[in-house]
Formats: sequence, C-alpha cells, structure tokens
Amino acid sequence: FTLGEKNPPLDNPTKIKEFRQLNDTIEKMTRRSEDMYSQQKQFIENASHELQTPLAICRNKLELLAERTDCTEGQLQEIADIHRNIGRIIKLNKSLLLLSRIENGQFHEVKEVELNPIIQELIEDFQEIYEHKELQIHLEEEATCKVRMNESLANTLVTNLLKNAMVHTPPKGEISIRILADRIIFSNSSEGEALDTSRLFTRFYQADNKKTDSTGLGLAIVQSITNLYHFRISYSYDGKHRFDLRF
Repeated sequence: FTLGEKNPPLDNPTKIKEFRQLNDTIEKMTRRSEDMYSQQKQFIENASHELQTPLAICRNKLELLAERTDCTEGQLQEIADIHRNIGRIIKLNKSLLLLSRIENGQFHEVKEVELNPIIQELIEDFQEIYEHKELQIHLEEEATCKVRMNESLANTLVTNLLKNAMVHTPPKGEISIRILADRIIFSNSSEGEALDTSRLFTRFYQADNKKTDSTGLGLAIVQSITNLYHFRISYSYDGKHRFDLRF
C-alpha cells in the first residue's frame, strides 16, 4: 500500500473472526489515510494557485503604474521595490509548494537519469544569467553519473546546487563541478567563513551576507530530495565552500 498510487483492494476472505476484524480495521485506516492525503494535496495545490493569481495581478498593476508619465523618481523607486518583493513572494510560494509535494511523496515516476548533460546545459544557461559576475566555471567529467529517480527532481537537485554556487560566489570567483560515477562535488570560492552546518539545510537559512534574490529554500529542497531517495549531501569548508552529493 502506497499513498498516492492506485492500490489493489485489500480483500482477504477468511473464516477467522479476528482476521476479519483486523482486515476491516486496516481497510478503514487505509481509506482514512487516502482521504487525508487527498485533502492535504488538494489544499496545497489550491492555496498555491489562489496565491499566484492575485500576486500576478499586483505585479501587472505595478508595471502599468510605473509607465505613468506623472510618476516621480521617488515613486518609481518605491514601485520597483514593491515589484521586487512581490517577485520574491512568488518564488517563495513555488518553492514551498515544491517542498510540500516532495515531502508528501507526490513524485512517483522513476527512471534512470543521466546527470552529465543536465549539468552541462545548466552551466550554459547560468553563465548567461550571471555573465556580469565574470565567474570562472570548471567542469571535470571523470565518469558518467546515472541515478534512478524522478527526472524533474533530478533537474531541481542539480539546479539548486549550481545556482547556490553561482549566487554565493564573489565576482570573478571560481566554481568547479566534478562528476564521478556515484557522486558530484560542487565547490566555489568564498569571501567569508564556513557556513553554519547545523542550520545550512533548514528552511529560510541564509548566511550573514544575505542575497536579495535568494529565498533561503534552495538547500532545504536539496535536503528533501536527497532524503527521499536516500542520497547523501554534505558540506565542508577549506577556503572554498564544498558540497558533496553522493548517490
């Protein structure tokens, strides 16, 4: 019996009274679990959807307001600040929904996923986004890394680790990604000290040098995915921040 999947009926014809009572109890328990699971899933999806619509409307209204010719420079600055904060709320909403879906086991499809091409494509995309930082990115592919997991979550896992390195590497810094058959190592240069390992993978944790474009949920999502598939993620610091993902 697996929550969220089609389960066969728990039929168990037996003449033994105690076994019939036990079977009835199990049937009631599984129906109650399925009902609660469905209600929770529906609530999360509805809450996320209902939040996205008014947030999108607010964003569009602000953009229209900024186009008015009678807006002063000070008003435009205030509008830009509000627009940026709404964008952050939208990111938070999506990230919290993803966390809930992972923790509720809503990603059932599993296949063999090759991570090398995913990382290669992500590096190209992120290099364009963070071109202004002039980062040096080194990719070492010592083997082909294949894992059995949900393809969407595989993409999210490596995206969050690479984005974390991109966001927190100082301008003109270095990032290295080393791919082995059973592990991937992300390391990036640093301006500060080691991170707090006791809180690093918790929700909303951010280092002292808080980034305005960070929600503080990226590494919490990484931890949830690794927990789901019994992978291991560890952090160490030797002048560079290093995240070691083992499969």
